[in-house]
Amino acid sequence: MSEQPSPEPSLADRKALAEIRKLEAETAALRQPSERKPINWLVVLGGLSGLAAVITAIGGVYFQGVLSDANVLLAQANAQQKLNDAEKKTNDADKATFAAQQLKDKLIAENLKLQGELDVKTQQIVLAQQQLGGFATKIGAASAATPGVAANTQLQNTASDLTSLAGQLSHGGKLVYLQFQGALPRETVRQFQTALNAQGYSAPGVERVSLKFQNQIKYFKASDQAFADKVGALAHKFFQEKCGQTVDFPSRFTAMASPPPQVEAWISLNCKTAK
Repeated sequence: MSEQPSPEPSLADRKALAEIRKLEAETAALRQPSERKPINWLVVLGGLSGLAAVITAIGGVYFQGVLSDANVLLAQANAQQKLNDAEKKTNDADKATFAAQQLKDKLIAENLKLQGELDVKTQQIVLAQQQLGGFATKIGAASAATPGVAANTQLQNTASDLTSLAGQLSHGGKLVYLQFQGALPRETVRQFQTALNAQGYSAPGVERVSLKFQNQIKYFKASDQAFADKVGALAHKFFQEKCGQTVDFPSRFTAMASPPPQVEAWISLNCKTAK
């Protein structure tokens, strides 16, 4: 008997067979070893270490730069502070020097003033001694004269001059010497002397002279011009009231090698009807 051919598989059988082979292929693939390379952690760590070194180096350079800038600023600040301190010390020294110079100038000025006052007092003493010698001569002449009105008048005048001189020496007033001429009573000039003393001046006496001169106030130191002007103004007012005359007494400077601390009033008037 002949062999029968196998029947053709059905469609369902073929699908089932395909699914089985697909599963077998997937299983075989899963069973093959993986081709992925393992991670080399040493290499990774080495790279990270190098990166850290780079970062550290960069950071070190940066911070070194910042520190260097800070040191420069600190040095500049210290230098400026030293400069400020030096300027302050210089200013303080300048102020101290200026104050010392001012004090020195003040002391020099005071010394000159005192020396000037001493010179004035010395000259006043010399002049007073001369006046006393003249008064002694007058007293001696009056004592030797025949007692009478003239002798008594001279003694009274001399006593008045001595009183004025004593006031001059005790108060140190500025000296004003009075010379006069013309038809002018001595008593009128003595009244002017009293007026001067009342103003704080020292007019130690009056003297009639025979010289011809014009009304004037002589002064011998340039610094005494104002003093002479005041005496001239007093003389103008006094004799205008006493004599009814408008008379000027201009100040005249007379240069001298050793000028005395005084002024001289030279009075030339005809004033017989003195008030």
